Amino acid sequence: MITHSAHTLSVLIVEDREDVAQSTAELLALHGHTVRVARCGAEALEQTAGGAPDVVLVDIGLPDLDGWTVIRQIRARADDSQPVVVAVTGRCSERDRRASTDAGIDLHLVKPVEPQFLTNLLSRIGDNKSAYLALHTPLAHAPHRGRDQLAPGFDQEPGT
Repeated sequence: MITHSAHTLSVLIVEDREDVAQSTAELLALHGHTVRVARCGAEALEQTAGGAPDVVLVDIGLPDLDGWTVIRQIRARADDSQPVVVAVTGRCSERDRRASTDAGIDLHLVKPVEPQFLTNLLSRIGDNKSAYLALHTPLAHAPHRGRDQLAPGFDQEPGT
């Protein structure tokens, strides 16, 4: 049974693998979210030129720009409405996680991510986005916190 989030989110999926991008987009659309897909960093920057979505799901290993560079640029030009940024990547070293935190990525997930985990996470973000983002100031003013410093309601695995 598919349940829709109480809050519809705009989500940008930045993923170069067609099958992963398409299946994730279909899953999130079935849960009521508005989804766009970018196949590379340049396309993601083009799609966010008019404003950032609520959530960005970004792969780190993109064919042109790495995901860290993409997020730094999105955050640098976003107004007060910063997105929640989740890395969904195969990179899993502690160095990669630190690089994600340094780039302004809020949560670093390692592929494969269970579909229910992802939909539950987005549901929680929709329910708590303002509280979550209240912990974050724009990247130009202060570093973003990593997964270990999530807002109330985000400090547990979704569904727990």
